[in-house]
Amino acid sequence: MRTASPGRDSLLLAGAGALFWTAGVFRRPDPGSRLLLLLPFIFPAIGPVLFCFGAGVWMFSRRHGDLSGQVEFAEHDSHLVLPGDRLEGRRVLERIRSLQPAGDILKGQDRSLKQSVLSVIVQTPSDNVVHLLQGAKNDPDDEIRMIASTLLTRLEKTYTEAILRAEKIADARERNRQAGEAWLAYADSGLPIGTLRDRAFREALSHFDGALQEEVPLEAGLLSRLLEEAIRQENRPLKERLQKELTLRGEIEARFLGDLTERFQNRDFVGFARLREDHPEDRVSAWFQKLVAWEEGRNP
Repeated sequence: MRTASPGRDSLLLAGAGALFWTAGVFRRPDPGSRLLLLLPFIFPAIGPVLFCFGAGVWMFSRRHGDLSGQVEFAEHDSHLVLPGDRLEGRRVLERIRSLQPAGDILKGQDRSLKQSVLSVIVQTPSDNVVHLLQGAKNDPDDEIRMIASTLLTRLEKTYTEAILRAEKIADARERNRQAGEAWLAYADSGLPIGTLRDRAFREALSHFDGALQEEVPLEAGLLSRLLEEAIRQENRPLKERLQKELTLRGEIEARFLGDLTERFQNRDFVGFARLREDHPEDRVSAWFQKLVAWEEGRNP
């Protein structure tokens, strides 16, 4: 059984349409209508011309832009920026005034506008800035490509030096904590991708695992972040250790807040003073203010 071919069927349909069009034109009485015979041939010929013209306009506008690429990534999330969005250098300056006044950016007469803008953006490294610079490495402007490559190399060196400094710390507890933070910051920066990013996360988890075994105090938010990554990396021993630590933290926090509430309700201010000696004063004071506000709401 012969299979249908979309290309052949489309060609046959176009030929049949042209045939019927020709038959209809010849049935018209006026001789001027014979010019309509050219329409089935004009439209297929005009399509490629229009396509080439549009492509030429797009390439021209891309080459003559002051800053090409998604420069708004430096300030906004990626889902807020359409792939074709572009901003000129002057508009970029308006958008980054919160980072540095425009007068300070332009006061160096020996630096180009594009170099000044990119230098200011990279002062606040983030995954959005890295995304911007990685896109700028493929820019048709030679200066943009050179500056973006230089800044990416500078960022990479900054993270690498931080990791090396942390690895050289003599104290094992402090070394594990700082090295874990340095590796985690590098992995989250957007610079490493694929297997390199996974390796950076594994190094971070390894150091934080050592810190937990040394009973180094870590923030609850960091523990949750590490637990998420341990699950993704399928590191079961660390996952169980983190879950146990978070559960213990929750129980300790619950006992602490319960003790505070009980002393407040019993007007045991001597006990409050003792709690301030065992815990950070700001935490005790903050919870005390919440209890006062809660009681005032109950008894206006």
